[in-house]
Amino acid sequence: MAVNRYRFYIGPLGNVLALPPLPKGANPDATPTRLGGVHSSLSGRTFQDNFGVKRNWNLSWSRLREDDFTRLVAYHRKNVLAPLRFVDLRHRNLLEHDISVCGNFQRDTSSFTASVGTLALNVYSLNLAGNPSFETLTTGWKGTNASSISQVQGGVDGQYSLEVKSTTTATATGFQSVSALPGVVGSSNYKFTVSVNPQSAALSASGLDVNWYDASLAFISSTSVSAGGATQGVWTHLTGTHAAPSNARYAQVTVNFGTQTVNNRIRADRVVFATTAATAIPTELQGRLDGELVWSGATTSGTLFGVREAVPVITGSTYLLSAYVGGSGSVKLRVQPYDVTGAPMTSTLGSTVTLASGYVRSSLSYTPAAGAVAFRFGLEAQGASTVNTMAWQAQIDETLKDWLPGIGAPEVLVTALTDSYPRYPYEAVSAIIQEV
Repeated sequence: MAVNRYRFYIGPLGNVLALPPLPKGANPDATPTRLGGVHSSLSGRTFQDNFGVKRNWNLSWSRLREDDFTRLVAYHRKNVLAPLRFVDLRHRNLLEHDISVCGNFQRDTSSFTASVGTLALNVYSLNLAGNPSFETLTTGWKGTNASSISQVQGGVDGQYSLEVKSTTTATATGFQSVSALPGVVGSSNYKFTVSVNPQSAALSASGLDVNWYDASLAFISSTSVSAGGATQGVWTHLTGTHAAPSNARYAQVTVNFGTQTVNNRIRADRVVFATTAATAIPTELQGRLDGELVWSGATTSGTLFGVREAVPVITGSTYLLSAYVGGSGSVKLRVQPYDVTGAPMTSTLGSTVTLASGYVRSSLSYTPAAGAVAFRFGLEAQGASTVNTMAWQAQIDETLKDWLPGIGAPEVLVTALTDSYPRYPYEAVSAIIQEV
């Protein structure tokens, strides 16, 4: 039996049922409330944190039947102790938001778990170099024993830049270690960018070095983008793209110039150290996502699943699951259902997808077996694989549609329930359903 897309569904797992239809012309209020704030730095730049978004649904009915009203009363008075799940079918994708965007909301891999291998996030627009334009003094940057660094007026991005001054005849550098999430992904492509302005004549090659380190912080190798003597007093923009060593997990970004006399100086600004797409983003997703989840070291029967809320089963419905995948090796889509006690039931696998340098969209139709009350959706490796993935979607009772970010099926409370008179026919009933 197909679901009614003009009705909301609510209930504990195993008993998620449709709410009564809203009156014709009714416009339910489902205003989201963002948790977090907007802040201003000392330099005047604003930034916004993203702790999450909670939603309230304010619903009203002109008249309810007795069984519908008493069900809402039971939820409101917490006669039903099991967590209530709320399904809003006006939104296509039933996956929780961060799972649907493969970590590109939280900007980490905390929404996923892999039974084998490692997970990392390639966020193309995220600059891994902190304080890249030196607007907050020299925070995050250090000089070596051959140099001193300071914040100076003027630059190409903002009000300030970094000045590196040699204190000996050794190579002078200003450097920053990059170890925070999402960190460094081995074999991924990275973009290096820096603007340099020599303040002394006859400087040797200057630019940006990236030193690569493995998981134990042992040095692997160094990659450079440099100019063989930029013009004194003129800003020169340097850029390049290089692949990280396969075993790289950390990096050190270094602004440098070669062996000099004491007190030679160079300025640097607009440092960028960022990932670029390992697999070309499909045209239909460009401008809608700017990153991918990378599952490295996958082996036969290894699994990758989202770990947040499972998708509730609405009895009699068929689900269509889809994901974009690329990389090397092969995978199958996998659905893992659970019974009312939370015990896993027999999983369902899709067809084998051979991974390649370009993304393909794979899909799987899934009809839950009797006793299944919820399921998780993910991937199963079919051999040694490195998997790039993005744009996961779970639809219900419809053909495959374009990807949209998910809104999930959150746990909720009925926090308010009112009516004009608590007797049949229960007229002018209003309920507030709040995500928790």
